[in-house]
Amino acid sequence: MSETNKKSIFNLANSLTVSRVILGFVFLALFLIQNSCSLDTQSALIINIIAFFVFVIAIITDALDGYVARKTGTVTDFGKHFDPLADSIFFVIVFGTFVYLGLMPWYLFLIVLTRECYMHIYLRPHLRRHGTMLPANIYGKTKTFCQCMFSLIILFMMILRQILVLTNVIAADETIFQSVIGITAFVMFCIIAFLSAASLMIYIVQNAAKMKEIRRQNSGSPEEK
Repeated sequence: MSETNKKSIFNLANSLTVSRVILGFVFLALFLIQNSCSLDTQSALIINIIAFFVFVIAIITDALDGYVARKTGTVTDFGKHFDPLADSIFFVIVFGTFVYLGLMPWYLFLIVLTRECYMHIYLRPHLRRHGTMLPANIYGKTKTFCQCMFSLIILFMMILRQILVLTNVIAADETIFQSVIGITAFVMFCIIAFLSAASLMIYIVQNAAKMKEIRRQNSGSPEEK
């Protein structure tokens, strides 16, 4: 890699991509602080609102980094490869936070985590090493869209509950609304887990021919190796 290419990694587009991972850890830290400090409802509401906007900002960076890279002519191999990885890391952190909050069952999280690990630790790098890319498809995009929308809905419901408590519409120990949040979250996370597993299977099927060709090349003559 030339010195020019090395320097080109450090640009606004890639900074936006990297910031998404950082925002994921900020999101987790906010809820760790909230639970560890036993905050009152008003303070918890403020933290949840901040977490909501941290999530929104992270989603905006996902939309901006590619646009900025193309607009400024700073598209790099690092950006192409790290952008989808940053998305996965961010959502794994977010869903891990929901597991911590008791909103997402660990077994549904495990499905999502397994999918992302297989995609980014094996499938994408394996195809890239053999000179081919893994293009996005409608199923992966649908999964990402649902992850964004469902997470925002859950965060909004958490904020709404705290507002209702502060305005004395519901009691602080009222469990009905909390149960509604829990059931809604469970249904949404089931959908996300299904889409994660389904999109992975579709990626594998769609790229089966490429993988077969790679195995055929790898089984070539010893001198070629």
